[in-house]
Amino acid sequence: MDFLDGKELNTRRLYDYVKSLERIAAEISESLRNHAAKTRAPDMELYDIAIKSSRLMGESEVLKEDLENLLHINDLLTTYSSNLKSANEFKDNLLQMVSHDLKSPLGSIIGFADLITRYPSRSRGYGQKIKSSGAKMLQLVEDLLDSQSLQEGQLRLFREEFLIRECLLEVLEGMSVLAAAKEQILKSKIDLPDDARLNGDEPRIKQMLENLIGNAIKFSPFATEILIRAENTPEHLNIYVQDEGPGITLEDQGHLFEYFRKLSARPTGGETSLGLGLYLVKQLVDLHGGRVGVESDGRSGSVFQLQLPKTEAEARQS
Repeated sequence: MDFLDGKELNTRRLYDYVKSLERIAAEISESLRNHAAKTRAPDMELYDIAIKSSRLMGESEVLKEDLENLLHINDLLTTYSSNLKSANEFKDNLLQMVSHDLKSPLGSIIGFADLITRYPSRSRGYGQKIKSSGAKMLQLVEDLLDSQSLQEGQLRLFREEFLIRECLLEVLEGMSVLAAAKEQILKSKIDLPDDARLNGDEPRIKQMLENLIGNAIKFSPFATEILIRAENTPEHLNIYVQDEGPGITLEDQGHLFEYFRKLSARPTGGETSLGLGLYLVKQLVDLHGGRVGVESDGRSGSVFQLQLPKTEAEARQS
């Protein structure tokens, strides 16, 4: 019997073989006992076979225990190997972020700081650019830290009731600056009363909205429109982000929310894309008990839907 799988010992197959030997030895021993009982005559040859069979059973039991321990060690090594692979992938992505995604805004900060020392009268404008570059760096680091907390199951929500319309308007006001830099127009249709409330982690919901709208800005051409809609249903709050970008292929749609996943579409204004934004959206909306999805024909535009559940009290007020 061949126990080799390539150049490595197939311990599980060997384990099964030892068990079969043990079973055969037990059957032989039982047959000999039955034979002796029937003949009631001494038979030294059969007696010798019985002794050897008994020894074989004992040795098989010891070998079986050793193999069980070996299988356990093999399972542990497989787990450790998987963890090491994940850690190595994280290290590679982290090095990429440090070498590229953080290098660009850091270079801008140093450059504008140098200009301030040369031209103090223009410090106001340069200061704003330094602030913008610093904010980009901070967002990258925060996304990375959040993704690690989610991977380790350590990120917790702090739920409370808040005004959802006000939350949406604040996000839109902040994101309109990014859109204006690409001559894009943010339009909104928020079909919610001013006093509409939602129970959830408001900063995390803002983070989800900023990531979805930010992606629409990042991957849409210059001078296009982005529409944000919000509507109530009896049990959910639905928010839609619709863009005029290149769309998302069916293949990419199957990988949208994966960790550190970069897709075939590329930012249209030279922005960085770490592959964490949509992953964070998916994990955070899952923590809220909601869902996120996308509709796209892969050729022209995409519509992301963020669905957040209401509490029973909120549903009764709708």
